[in-house]
Amino acid sequence: MNAYPSLVSPSPKASTVSTDTDPAVGLTEAEAARRLAQFGENALAETHVSAFAKLLSYFWGPIPWMIEIAAVLSALVAHWADFLIILVLLLLNAGVGFWQEFKADSAIAWRCAPECCAAAAGRICPRERSCQAM
Repeated sequence: MNAYPSLVSPSPKASTVSTDTDPAVGLTEAEAARRLAQFGENALAETHVSAFAKLLSYFWGPIPWMIEIAAVLSALVAHWADFLIILVLLLLNAGVGFWQEFKADSAIAWRCAPECCAAAAGRICPRERSCQAM
Protein backbone atom coordinates (compact mmCIF):
# COMPACT_ATOMS: atom_id res chain seq x y z
CA MET A 1 0.00 0.00 0.00
CA ASN A 2 1.32 3.42 -0.92
CA ALA A 3 1.74 5.85 1.98
CA TYR A 4 1.45 8.79 -0.42
CA PRO A 5 -1.43 8.03 -2.80
CA SER A 6 -1.64 11.60 -4.11
CA LEU A 7 1.93 11.35 -5.44
CA VAL A 8 1.24 8.32 -7.63
CA SER A 9 0.28 9.06 -11.22
CA PRO A 10 -2.57 7.03 -12.63
CA SER A 11 -1.65 4.51 -15.28
CA PRO A 12 -2.38 5.48 -18.91
CA LYS A 13 -5.20 2.95 -18.97
CA ALA A 14 -6.77 4.44 -15.83
CA SER A 15 -6.62 7.96 -17.25
CA THR A 16 -8.26 6.93 -20.53
CA VAL A 17 -10.98 4.98 -18.72
CA SER A 18 -11.89 8.01 -16.61
CA THR A 19 -12.28 10.18 -19.74
CA ASP A 20 -14.08 7.55 -21.81
CA THR A 21 -11.45 7.74 -24.57
CA ASP A 22 -10.49 4.74 -26.66
CA PRO A 23 -6.65 4.79 -26.87
CA ALA A 24 -6.72 3.14 -30.31
CA VAL A 25 -8.97 5.83 -31.81
CA GLY A 26 -8.14 8.91 -29.77
CA LEU A 27 -10.33 11.97 -29.35
CA THR A 28 -12.87 13.20 -31.84
CA GLU A 29 -12.21 16.61 -33.35
CA ALA A 30 -15.11 18.07 -31.34
CA GLU A 31 -13.82 16.58 -28.07
CA ALA A 32 -10.29 17.81 -28.79
CA ALA A 33 -11.63 21.33 -29.49
CA ARG A 34 -13.74 21.24 -26.31
CA ARG A 35 -10.76 20.19 -24.18
CA LEU A 36 -8.56 22.79 -25.83
CA ALA A 37 -11.10 25.47 -24.95
CA GLN A 38 -11.56 24.11 -21.41
CA PHE A 39 -7.94 23.35 -20.44
CA GLY A 40 -5.87 25.36 -22.93
CA GLU A 41 -2.71 24.34 -24.76
CA ASN A 42 -0.70 21.40 -23.46
CA ALA A 43 2.48 23.43 -23.10
CA LEU A 44 4.80 24.70 -20.40
CA ALA A 45 5.55 28.37 -19.99
CA GLU A 46 8.99 29.21 -21.32
CA THR A 47 11.36 30.84 -18.88
CA HIS A 48 14.69 32.17 -20.06
CA VAL A 49 17.53 33.10 -17.72
CA SER A 50 20.55 34.87 -19.18
CA ALA A 51 23.91 33.15 -19.10
CA PHE A 52 25.30 35.94 -16.90
CA ALA A 53 22.50 35.46 -14.34
CA LYS A 54 23.14 31.69 -14.30
CA LEU A 55 26.84 32.30 -13.73
CA LEU A 56 26.14 34.75 -10.89
CA SER A 57 23.81 32.22 -9.26
CA TYR A 58 26.85 30.08 -8.44
CA PHE A 59 28.09 32.86 -6.15
CA TRP A 60 24.75 33.20 -4.32
CA GLY A 61 23.77 30.96 -1.42
CA PRO A 62 24.94 29.96 2.04
CA ILE A 63 27.96 27.88 0.98
CA PRO A 64 29.33 30.40 -1.55
CA TRP A 65 28.78 33.16 1.04
CA MET A 66 30.82 31.20 3.57
CA ILE A 67 33.64 30.73 1.05
CA GLU A 68 33.48 34.40 0.00
CA ILE A 69 33.69 35.48 3.66
CA ALA A 70 36.71 33.20 4.11
CA ALA A 71 38.36 34.84 1.09
CA VAL A 72 37.67 38.34 2.44
CA LEU A 73 38.99 37.41 5.90
CA SER A 74 42.13 35.93 4.34
CA ALA A 75 42.67 39.17 2.43
CA LEU A 76 42.09 41.29 5.56
CA VAL A 77 44.75 39.41 7.53
CA ALA A 78 47.06 39.46 4.50
CA HIS A 79 47.23 35.67 3.99
CA TRP A 80 47.53 36.11 0.26
CA ALA A 81 48.27 32.47 -0.53
CA ASP A 82 45.07 31.37 1.26
CA PHE A 83 43.14 34.18 -0.40
CA LEU A 84 44.27 33.11 -3.88
CA ILE A 85 43.59 29.42 -3.25
CA ILE A 86 40.08 30.17 -1.94
CA LEU A 87 39.38 32.55 -4.83
CA VAL A 88 40.61 30.07 -7.46
CA LEU A 89 38.50 27.27 -5.96
CA LEU A 90 35.42 29.52 -5.84
CA LEU A 91 35.87 30.54 -9.47
CA LEU A 92 36.64 26.99 -10.57
CA ASN A 93 33.49 25.68 -8.85
CA ALA A 94 31.36 28.34 -10.53
CA GLY A 95 32.94 27.66 -13.92
CA VAL A 96 32.47 23.89 -13.74
CA GLY A 97 28.88 24.22 -12.50
CA PHE A 98 28.04 26.75 -15.21
CA TRP A 99 29.57 24.56 -17.94
CA GLN A 100 27.66 21.48 -16.79
CA GLU A 101 24.38 23.38 -16.73
CA PHE A 102 25.09 24.88 -20.15
CA LYS A 103 25.76 21.42 -21.63
CA ALA A 104 22.61 19.99 -20.01
CA ASP A 105 20.46 22.84 -21.37
CA SER A 106 21.96 22.33 -24.84
CA ALA A 107 21.21 18.59 -24.70
CA ILE A 108 17.60 19.25 -23.70
CA ALA A 109 17.14 21.77 -26.51
CA TRP A 110 18.65 19.33 -29.03
CA ARG A 111 16.42 16.43 -27.95
CA CYS A 112 13.15 18.34 -28.34
CA ALA A 113 11.43 17.63 -31.64
CA PRO A 114 9.59 20.43 -33.47
CA GLU A 115 6.38 18.42 -33.68
CA CYS A 116 4.71 15.45 -32.06
CA CYS A 117 1.94 13.06 -33.08
CA ALA A 118 -1.48 12.69 -31.49
CA ALA A 119 -4.28 10.24 -32.10
CA ALA A 120 -7.45 12.07 -33.05
CA ALA A 121 -10.56 10.75 -34.72
CA GLY A 122 -8.90 7.43 -35.48
CA ARG A 123 -5.87 8.85 -37.29
CA ILE A 124 -2.43 10.07 -36.28
CA CYS A 125 -1.93 13.76 -36.90
CA PRO A 126 1.20 15.85 -36.37
CA ARG A 127 0.84 18.66 -33.87
CA GLU A 128 3.20 21.56 -33.34
CA ARG A 129 4.69 21.54 -29.89
CA SER A 130 6.73 23.93 -27.86
CA CYS A 131 9.67 22.28 -26.16
CA GLN A 132 12.18 24.83 -24.95
CA ALA A 133 15.22 24.52 -22.73
CA MET A 134 14.36 25.48 -19.16
